[in-house]
Amino acid sequence: MWDQLSKIKRQVERFAGDRLNDVQNAYNQADESLDGWLPGGSKQSPVGRTYQQNTSNPGYAVQDPPPVPRSSADPQAPAFDNSGNLTEEAQQMVDQYAPSGTSVTQDQSFPGSQLLGPSYESSSYAVPVLDRINLGQSGNNMQVLAHEIGHLDGVRPSKAVGVLGRTITESTYPIKDVPVLGQLVAPLRAAGGLIRAYGDAAEEEYAERFTRQLTGDSAQGFNENDRSNYGASEYGQGIGAVQDAFHQIAPAAAHYLDVPYEYVKPSSRRK
Repeated sequence: MWDQLSKIKRQVERFAGDRLNDVQNAYNQADESLDGWLPGGSKQSPVGRTYQQNTSNPGYAVQDPPPVPRSSADPQAPAFDNSGNLTEEAQQMVDQYAPSGTSVTQDQSFPGSQLLGPSYESSSYAVPVLDRINLGQSGNNMQVLAHEIGHLDGVRPSKAVGVLGRTITESTYPIKDVPVLGQLVAPLRAAGGLIRAYGDAAEEEYAERFTRQLTGDSAQGFNENDRSNYGASEYGQGIGAVQDAFHQIAPAAAHYLDVPYEYVKPSSRRK
């Protein structure tokens, strides 16, 4: 008798399992036909796909600099000598490619760098509105100088953005998990992430392309889609901040729309 009951139980479970599989397959097919809008379906929603960190082929605009003659300087040669003066080659590069009157300093932190962490206090940077360049401790070479000159070159929307998105996302990172406070700053972090992904990243892309023209390569190089690894990294960090903020602001909606959650702590700045 017990054997017969066990056999019936197994048959019922098998039948129920088959029917559940049929229902799941039908649901997945419906989700496919609706382009992923059904929650829990097999296809990621359009919103989720939009916010994927596709750093190999990121979504920011790419602008190539006008052709410039290749510099004969060694990209790894120091830009400042041991006495703290620009080398002759570095001065020639500044005179030839940077706007007239550009000043170049060494190891001077920019205002507010303390908010972004120790690595920023000694970083290289450019200030286009002042035609000013600073080379940090690890950026004393011709290649980094070329990159910073690239930030001063030309006129484009991303030049006005600079590192605004990075400043917002990284200054708010330390408090993102603080109860209540983290949720209050989440909308600001989301906005900063979008600016970083489409503004900061485009600006770093331009500077890296300028560097490649001037020196033959850039410090971080380019990927198989001819996007600079530096720009792609900024894009990934920006999209990551948006993802993270979305999950804090509207976790149910983020789950429903299959928005990935891949944000990691921002990496130290390269230069």
